[in-house]
Amino acid sequence: MFFVFFQTIAQPLENPFVCGTDGSPSGPGGGPENPICTDPASVRYVRIAVHYLLREDTYVETITDNCNSAIPPYSFTYVGPGNFTETNDGVGNPGYNGFQHAENFVGIANEMLADNQDHWRKTPGVNYPATPPDINIQYLLVGVYFHRDDEAFQPTAGLNIHTKYDVGSNTVIDVYCLHYPGFGRDGEAFEFGGFNKFVFLNDYKHYLKPYCREWSKINTARSMNHEIGHTLNLIHTWSGLDNCNDTPEGFLYDHIDGVNCFPRRANCWTYDSSEPGCPKKPCDEWFKISNNIMDYNHWDPAWTECQIGRMNQNLLGNGNPYIHSCNGCAPSQAFFYVRSPQAVCPPQQGGSNVILNGQPSINENRYLIEICEVLANQPNNCIAGYFNSGWQIGALGNISLSTLYTFQANKVYRIKLTVDNTECPGSDVHEQLLYTTDDCTYPPPPCCFEMAATNPFGSNLTVYYNAPETGNLNLALINLTTSVTTTLYNSSAVTAGFYEQTFQVGQLPSGNYALRAIFNGGIYTKNIVKL
Repeated sequence: MFFVFFQTIAQPLENPFVCGTDGSPSGPGGGPENPICTDPASVRYVRIAVHYLLREDTYVETITDNCNSAIPPYSFTYVGPGNFTETNDGVGNPGYNGFQHAENFVGIANEMLADNQDHWRKTPGVNYPATPPDINIQYLLVGVYFHRDDEAFQPTAGLNIHTKYDVGSNTVIDVYCLHYPGFGRDGEAFEFGGFNKFVFLNDYKHYLKPYCREWSKINTARSMNHEIGHTLNLIHTWSGLDNCNDTPEGFLYDHIDGVNCFPRRANCWTYDSSEPGCPKKPCDEWFKISNNIMDYNHWDPAWTECQIGRMNQNLLGNGNPYIHSCNGCAPSQAFFYVRSPQAVCPPQQGGSNVILNGQPSINENRYLIEICEVLANQPNNCIAGYFNSGWQIGALGNISLSTLYTFQANKVYRIKLTVDNTECPGSDVHEQLLYTTDDCTYPPPPCCFEMAATNPFGSNLTVYYNAPETGNLNLALINLTTSVTTTLYNSSAVTAGFYEQTFQVGQLPSGNYALRAIFNGGIYTKNIVKL
């Protein structure tokens, strides 16, 4: 799906292209970030940022997993944040988070671009290259963001959300990942006059199904390539109106509309002899099947020579500011996550361990960490306790900052990471503020416990929860007026999984209550109302 606003249609490229500028600040590409690149064989790195759109409260949905043909479809109740988060995958796995997922599917998308496939359906009379043409475009992941915003799940929220969260306007393609059943499609692409490029991917619905999980990463990469293709001036091919003569239109078949038949162009994304026709069927022979990136299909995608030319022409024009560089190597990018706020505790209360998750950093072979105390309203000025790790060799992973630095409670610290690739010009920097507290009453809760309930409720209360690991659970209702506590579930062991339980509470008076869960030492509450 593609939305175009004031678009100027560019024609297929006829002359050799260049990318970037001469590096002058007045150049059309915006200055030295876009170095001169006159060699068509140079790889152009296009900046993208990934945004995860989350609901403001716990999300509950009944999911049907029909991804394994060896077993019948089955349903389960999902309870969680409704998307990847900073610390987990939103399903119960703390070992895979949104940073890692962004790097994963962007990497798969880059592999598809670097390994262009032979185009299956060919137009008679057109000379195709003996081997698939090189694309020489790669994505450079320059940011990963998380937004808890219910407006993102309104039918017409696209432009409003982009206005709120746009990164580097007209220099970064923003990719918004969400889970919204009402969206109905896997993605949409937007541009305004050739500029302000952004896409939406409705991709998390596939990851939620356990038997689709690994395939979903490939599908997200393929969907992103398709939608970003739209922003770079590519159009669906099956209609025959995409301005490329090497992308044949879909097979003309007899479409059945009720009892009537009329001709339609087929978009055959896979072989299917069961699809009806009258008598011409759409996708019952392999010569009708497409693997082109701008068709909907299940296959390793192909870009034709004309399509590559159109993308390069767009990057030469309105798309030029999106080019980060045209180097022969991938620039390094600094990402990390530190939980904030977090308590700094004395040894008798378990101590503290500030972990820097640097796994999402990419293309680095050395790194440097700086820490200092700052004021919240002056985060750029160190006031005490400066620390410099010096250059450390290797790729960044999970690092215990508490072994490098003594943090104190009720302070603000600036953590700065610089990464470098000694084989590729340019370093990159990422910073984050850490707020510390002295609240050591309870240990940190497990990352992925989620709870929701019917609200308001009557004589029956249904509680939904997601236990990320085996542990003891206590559920109770607390009357916020009288402080009377009613135990629903008393210190029972549960195994990891999604749960839905209904309790009879007709004897309780109407009013405001707190639903409290204690799971493995963590305390979780939801305010609910009894009618």
